[in-house]
Amino acid sequence: MKNLPEVGNSYIHFNYTPNQDKATASLIGDVPRGVMLNQKPIFLGGQGGLVGPSRLGYGTVIAAGVIYRGDCPEGGKLLIDGRIKKTNSVFYPGIYWNIERRILNNINYIASLIALRQWYLSVRIQFFQENFMSQKLYEGALEKLDMAIDERINRLKALTYKMPKSAEHYEKILKGKDSKVLVNQKKELFDNWQEIEDALFLFRKKLVGISERNAFLEKVARDREKRGNNYIKVIQGLDKEWYAKGTSWLQGIVDKINKEILKKSLLLKIMPIDSNGLK
Repeated sequence: MKNLPEVGNSYIHFNYTPNQDKATASLIGDVPRGVMLNQKPIFLGGQGGLVGPSRLGYGTVIAAGVIYRGDCPEGGKLLIDGRIKKTNSVFYPGIYWNIERRILNNINYIASLIALRQWYLSVRIQFFQENFMSQKLYEGALEKLDMAIDERINRLKALTYKMPKSAEHYEKILKGKDSKVLVNQKKELFDNWQEIEDALFLFRKKLVGISERNAFLEKVARDREKRGNNYIKVIQGLDKEWYAKGTSWLQGIVDKINKEILKKSLLLKIMPIDSNGLK
């Protein structure tokens, strides 16, 4: 394949916070468009880094030497400054001053993994039926996807369980000047966690957009008969109409999960999302 993403020498993804959590996975690209194998590459310049959780869209270029701390889900931009203000301030262990972006990016990351799992269960499986070894390879890939989903949910769960203490410390330090919205967000996230976790488990097994999915699968099956069992050749051989239909099906999964999970708290009211990323 040509036109591949590039990760420069000594590039680092920072995924551990001073509060000792790893709910910091970064989504570089996205599943609905990425699986179609026709997107612009992402370039991460050498001697740089990305502070998770972050979201980068296709066509994003981060200049060499930049430590990037934000989101650029729309892609197609050159990011040349990831610096933060050079000021000293007091560090309060256990306090999360802002959780909207962190939670939204984590939920979207898990939703994307679930969409990728559906892609494997529906599309990729068609190309792993030739022999025993290819079937075992497929089973291994699916196992790794399940492990990744479990890991991300557990990391988010661990973060969620820190929210009551964080809210308590936050209120004590600000002594009545605290943001009630932030305190309520933390409390709601903790109070609703079991419902959120259960919903994520159900979505892993649930089919979304069945009619779109079935039509796309029929198209892939027809093209596979014509072009053979070459996965890349079949997927890249789809025309724009079918690219759009396949992407719409997978994006529908991501959007549905985001909507159903985030409506359980104030987060959706504070920072709504759309199919392209954070507003």
